[in-house]
Amino acid sequence: MKIYLVRHGETEWNVLRRVQGSMDAPLTENGIQQAKNVAKRLAKVDFAAAFASPQMRAYRTAEKIVAEHPTITLQKEPSLREFSFGDWEGHKLDEMHLEETDKWDCYQKTPSLFTAPHGDCMIARVAESKAFVDRLLENHWGQNVLCVTHGYAIRIFMAAALGIPLESTRFFMAGNTAVSIIEYKRPDMPQMRVFGDVSHNLT
Repeated sequence: MKIYLVRHGETEWNVLRRVQGSMDAPLTENGIQQAKNVAKRLAKVDFAAAFASPQMRAYRTAEKIVAEHPTITLQKEPSLREFSFGDWEGHKLDEMHLEETDKWDCYQKTPSLFTAPHGDCMIARVAESKAFVDRLLENHWGQNVLCVTHGYAIRIFMAAALGIPLESTRFFMAGNTAVSIIEYKRPDMPQMRVFGDVSHNLT
């Protein structure tokens, strides 16, 4: 089984470097083009199922991809939503670094201990993702599955699927519409085959 993880296209808040989390900024024109690019790249992959975060920036990106696969139906999957950063949402990343130093350091260095102020708990989100991964293994073994999601949600998914600490994902950052692939030869043997490939946006 191969799980194709795709981050959403560029949004207005990505450009402004604002924390999005559970909030939803629209795709930019560039983001829409990125979605078209990744859709073209994945057009020949034989997907058995497609899932997307219910947040519009990811769902709209997924719609472009699934349009190339008329035999499958796009399904909303709550566990693919972005991590809710609570009170941080809408603020610029540089502001959080300077104004919430202790919490920011925890988020960056020990994310497994982090709970956003009035937002999500990292460990709870990893458990939620693990339950989704287990459903994929049960229902789609031997198949290709598309999951369109968000930057931090990809790190959470990786921790859940690969069985690694969140701290081990801190050096991984998927760009907009980056493609990452996790392959299972056995249910207990996941392998990260590709991470963060954006070559489709470079042509």
